[in-house]
Amino acid sequence: MGTNDVLDVINRLLLAAYPDRRVDINYAPAEFKRPCFLLELVDVKLERLNRYIVKRIERYSITCFEDVDAYNNTDRTALMETLDKVLWLFADGYIVVGDRAVNVVACAAGCDFADAYVDITIEYTVDLGRVDYEPIGEVEIRRVK
Repeated sequence: MGTNDVLDVINRLLLAAYPDRRVDINYAPAEFKRPCFLLELVDVKLERLNRYIVKRIERYSITCFEDVDAYNNTDRTALMETLDKVLWLFADGYIVVGDRAVNVVACAAGCDFADAYVDITIEYTVDLGRVDYEPIGEVEIRRVK
């Protein structure tokens, strides 16, 4: 499981909730058509838990674009409705990526006159697959009377 797998799952969640909208990943075309979304990886951090396991923390940002008027302003009511609906996509506290349920540990959101954003932080552990010891064999247990 990696970053592209998570991006794919978030993309699918957005498309399921908004099948008529385009989702651009990691860049917005110069001439994009509103309403749409921009999905970006913000950063990735690894924290060592022990010799064999690391915690991977990834932050993603979803920018929500609604239609604009002649003054390049967005209908704030529509923008807030989109923001709320996107936030609720992650309210369960996890997303399913492959065979794993990945923790959604934080969601933050905000908006301005032209767009809104939802920032998502996920975390999961990764077993490094290292074994540098001899597995225990048989153990003989003697009972003392």
